[in-house]
Amino acid sequence: MQRLLCSLTFVGAVLLGSAASAQTFAVDARMIGMGGSGDDPGIASGMVPSGPGYHVIPLPLSLIQLFRDIGQFNPASDQFNPVRAIESAASPFHLTAGRGSGVDRPEYRLVSDLVNGRVSRDLSTYRGFTLPTTTAVEGLASGAFGKTFKFAEQPTGAFQGVYVGAGPYLALGTSLDVDPRLSDVFSSSAPRYFPDTAFDIHQEAAVQLAMSTIVGYRARLALPGSAPAATAPAGTDPEPPSRDGIYVAANYRHLKGFRYLEPTTTIRLDTDARGLVAPSAAAPPLVVETLQGTGGAGRAVDIGVQVVRGPVEFGVGVNGLGNRIRWTGLSRTRYALSSLTDDVELTEESLPTSGAEVTVTLPVVTSANMHVDAGAWSLSAMGVQGYNGTTVRGGVERRVGFLALRGGAQYLRGNWNPTYGFGIGRRVALDVAFFGTRANLQRARETAVAVSMRISPAG
Repeated sequence: MQRLLCSLTFVGAVLLGSAASAQTFAVDARMIGMGGSGDDPGIASGMVPSGPGYHVIPLPLSLIQLFRDIGQFNPASDQFNPVRAIESAASPFHLTAGRGSGVDRPEYRLVSDLVNGRVSRDLSTYRGFTLPTTTAVEGLASGAFGKTFKFAEQPTGAFQGVYVGAGPYLALGTSLDVDPRLSDVFSSSAPRYFPDTAFDIHQEAAVQLAMSTIVGYRARLALPGSAPAATAPAGTDPEPPSRDGIYVAANYRHLKGFRYLEPTTTIRLDTDARGLVAPSAAAPPLVVETLQGTGGAGRAVDIGVQVVRGPVEFGVGVNGLGNRIRWTGLSRTRYALSSLTDDVELTEESLPTSGAEVTVTLPVVTSANMHVDAGAWSLSAMGVQGYNGTTVRGGVERRVGFLALRGGAQYLRGNWNPTYGFGIGRRVALDVAFFGTRANLQRARETAVAVSMRISPAG
């Protein structure tokens, strides 16, 4: 329990770095090399039939790093390190340069010692990294599986339809505040000491685990001036179906909540007259107050439009209109730890709740995308406004024979990260992408490598 609760303090900072490179969850090295612009939240973009189409087989190079230090992912192990575990979870498929074992980087040692109750009294022993003083991040994973039941289908490909589906709904929001003096100790080139000082680390988080049941509308409308596809003469191959049209989608999500968790964590490090961590303190050095809910109900609405004309497509989407869940079955618990330098047990205390229910709302997410596939050139771009501010991704691909060259960039939380890569082959191809990521505690830019195989139906 001690390891789990102490870990909550640092989850927010690490997830901030994770969110700075959302494409690290993607497996298509081709799209990653073009800025990772294949991850479009607009629900109408998923209706568009793929053009040439291809299948992706990821090559998870990250397993080299994961299995080398497997003990760091086991909470029962003395080598358990939540920062290392979450950094790896933030980029589960890709190899990240410079990411060593859990004992050779100061931030790893700090958190490992913290969660194991063996913090060094001399905090300067953890010098060598920058701990952000203020961080905040939020996100939502709400994929769905379902089917569209079409009617009123036309020779042009137009149709009307009803969509029915369901999927998980996992929301996370967290913020972390660190005493600037403590950050100075860790980032200083020489040992620094603050006698008779109390360093505070404070984190607030909210996690919602639910399921969404979806009823939606789907339609493909013919573009003005479009005509039914011509019938191919006997003995000849038929023309591939046209993708041209206006695609419209809308979802109403009924949200069924299973668990709500709102932990507030405070770590206090008191120093003595020499600036070393005091072996005892008047106030508990670790306090976690957790509000939990066992049931919830809510709703959300998503809409989107995508237009396709020849090699050009573009669209817009709005997700999370009216997004809210009302949680009930609330309980509050307080955990405290009397020492961070000695391996002692947590104390647990039940607290009264301030009400019978709590309502949690999430931001509305708006997005716009564009893609052009013009012969030897492809261009993709996407912008999203919502969680974590403004995100922009985009890139270009140039194909010459068996070789494809790619480049792009992504912008999130005030930082630009480059992407670039190449592909070799046609029907069966190897794609390699290099991209900048800040999925680490100190939000420093690292270079990661994505590799995948691409299998196309035609050369």
